Amino acid sequence: MIQWQWRAKIGSSLVELLSVPLEHAPLSETTQKTIVSILWRGHPSPDELFKHWQPYFFFYYQKMVSIVRDYLADSFPDAGWTHLDVVHVARQLQGTSVCKSNIRIRCRTDEHAKTHDIIDCIASIYTLAPIGEPPRLGEEWRGMHVDWKIGESIQESFEKHFSRCCLLENTETNLDKRFMARTMESIAGLKFEWTSNLLHHLRLTDNDSTVQIFHHVTFLRRSDAKHIYPKGLFQETLETLALLFPQHDDKTMHWLHNMCSKHGYIDSNIRDCGPFTTQLWHIGHYYFWRDRLIELRDHVDYSTSPSRTCLRVLRNRRKGEQWLSSWIAIVVIGLTAFFGLVQSIEGGIQVYKSYHPTKNEHGEK
Repeated sequence: MIQWQWRAKIGSSLVELLSVPLEHAPLSETTQKTIVSILWRGHPSPDELFKHWQPYFFFYYQKMVSIVRDYLADSFPDAGWTHLDVVHVARQLQGTSVCKSNIRIRCRTDEHAKTHDIIDCIASIYTLAPIGEPPRLGEEWRGMHVDWKIGESIQESFEKHFSRCCLLENTETNLDKRFMARTMESIAGLKFEWTSNLLHHLRLTDNDSTVQIFHHVTFLRRSDAKHIYPKGLFQETLETLALLFPQHDDKTMHWLHNMCSKHGYIDSNIRDCGPFTTQLWHIGHYYFWRDRLIELRDHVDYSTSPSRTCLRVLRNRRKGEQWLSSWIAIVVIGLTAFFGLVQSIEGGIQVYKSYHPTKNEHGEK
C-alpha cells in the first residue's frame, strides 16, 4: 500500500483530491494545482495554470492517463490506480541517488519486470524523457531513451546518456543571424515540430527536413526534475530556445504567436526564454546540444547554397508569386541565352564564309 506517512504529510484533503481514478480526465483545476504544488512545489495562479501549465497537462492526459493506465490495467486489472499512486511514485524520484529498488509502489508483485516498467513509465512522464522504453509510449517516444539499469541511480543514468551527446569538436565556425527559426524555415525550407520529449530537442528528422523543438519552458524553469538531469542542461536548453526565438525580434514573436495559436498545446513561455546575446552564436558555448547545433548549422549551410536555394524555390508552390516569378525569370534567361547562342553561331558562320568563300559550279569564288 501507499505509505501512510506520506499520506499524512500531504494531508487528507489533498489525498482526497488525488484519489481520482486514472480514467477520469481531464482533471479539475484544483487537482491540477495540487499536482503542480506537490511535484514542483509551486502554487500557480489560475491564470498561470491555464497559460503555462496546460501544455504539460495536455501531455499528462495523453501519456500519464492513457498510456500508464492501459499498462497498469494489463498488469494489475483490479488495482484501481489513481493519480495519488502516480504522484506518490513521482515524488520519490525527487530524492538523491534514487534507485528502482528503493521506490515503493502499490501492488508490488514477484514479477520485477512489470514493477520496473511501471516505475519507468511514471519516471518518463515526470522527467519528460523516455526511460527504459516502456510499452505504448507512442511514436514520438520511440528510439532514443535513457537506460536506467538496476542498481544504478536515475541521476547516474541521465549523466551517462548525455555524456555521449557531445562528440563533435568542430567549434571553429560559429552560428550567425540565420539561426532564427523563422529564418531557417524561409531560407532552408526547414519545418519545426514541437515535442514533449527532451531527448529529441534539436533533432533533425524526416530526411533532415524537420527540426524537433522541446517547448516546455515552464517545466525547464520550475520542475524539480532538474536535479535528475546533468547540471546546466536545463539552462543550456533555454539558451538554445533564446537563440532560435529571440524575443527582441518582432517578426519572430509574430511567427511564434501564429504557431501558438495554431498549436494550442505549445507552452506560451517559449516567447520569453531569456535575453539574446551574441555569445549564443558561439558553438563552444554549448556542451549538451553542441553536436545537434553543428549538424543543424551544416544542414543550413548546405541548404542555402545557390544551387540548392534555386531548386527549393522552384519546387515550392506554396509561395505562388515567388514560384511564378522564379519560373518566368528562368524562361526569360533561357530564351535570352538561346537567342544569344543562335546569334553567335550565325556570326561565326558569316566570319567563316568571309575567309572561306564558297566556289560556284565553274570553280569561281
